[in-house]
Amino acid sequence: MEPKYCPRCGHALEIRDVDDHRPRPVCSACGFIVYLNPLVAAGVIAEREDGKIPLVLRGENPGRDLWACQPVHGNR
Repeated sequence: MEPKYCPRCGHALEIRDVDDHRPRPVCSACGFIVYLNPLVAAGVIAEREDGKIPLVLRGENPGRDLWACQPVHGNR
């Protein structure tokens, strides 16, 4: 079932191509992108022997140009 209303603000959703060039439901009022079929996941933060945590600089949205732990996700 495709969502019709924004879970954040309640306005109607419309289908638009987003940054990954896929048509997705997007809120016409606040711009929230609804990612369909999110997967349940668990994460681990690895620490090096020197106490530092390895990070990656994200190159794609969501979170472009932000530092993060190595992400892994799936979406239909």
